[in-house]
Amino acid sequence: MPDGRDIVYLYDGSFDGLLTAIFESYYRRETPLEIAEAGQMAQQALLWEDTAIQTDLEKAERVAAGVRKKIGGEALENLYYAYLSDEPGRGRLCLDYVRTGFRLGAKMDAYLMLDCVARVLDAGRRVRGEAHQYMGFVRFAELEGGIYYSEIEPKCQVLPLLAPHFQARLPQMPWMIHDVGRRQCMVYNGRELYLTSTDGVPAVRYTAEERQYRKLWREFYRTVEIRQRHNERCRMNHMPKRFWRFLPEMEA
Repeated sequence: MPDGRDIVYLYDGSFDGLLTAIFESYYRRETPLEIAEAGQMAQQALLWEDTAIQTDLEKAERVAAGVRKKIGGEALENLYYAYLSDEPGRGRLCLDYVRTGFRLGAKMDAYLMLDCVARVLDAGRRVRGEAHQYMGFVRFAELEGGIYYSEIEPKCQVLPLLAPHFQARLPQMPWMIHDVGRRQCMVYNGRELYLTSTDGVPAVRYTAEERQYRKLWREFYRTVEIRQRHNERCRMNHMPKRFWRFLPEMEA
């Protein structure tokens, strides 16, 4: 490496981009310090050299096929969940997981004493758990124009996991789930799904009927409460506080 510096692979943030970076690590016989999304790795006094990795679907599929053949389909699923997680350094973690799997084969996930295995499996549990929570906490509101809109702010990238669930439950209804933290929207137009980036929180204009329903729901929520038994700590145990700002019943 030039000047003895470490190297960092920068990819476009897609799963195919991550798999392409793993392919390039093998092809170039390099071990990058990190595999990070472009724009999310701060340069620190030229301590490392950035290398942009262009997503190549053929290379990505070769890595995916190799994982399926040498480790198993479940390992590829574990890799995908780790990619969706909030695990620090998940790009390099995924590379270490693949390398370990190619060495140990299908029995790899039994080696929980290995750091990369334990972290990947734990990251997967967090992703699946958070996606399951949001399947119950997503609240759609009807906007002017006929689309149903919901805001969330998950720790992990759960939009790809939520989309099939709501597409199956609401197959005829156009909707949008907005991850405000990542500035991404999963949009369903009644026929197909697509993921798009946003510049910020769009202007939300509820229909008159939606405003009335939200008001009635808040009144119902407060009416059924037994005030003498109000327990804020118990409520937070059953409904984490980070969900509250997006629930109409919690609005003032």
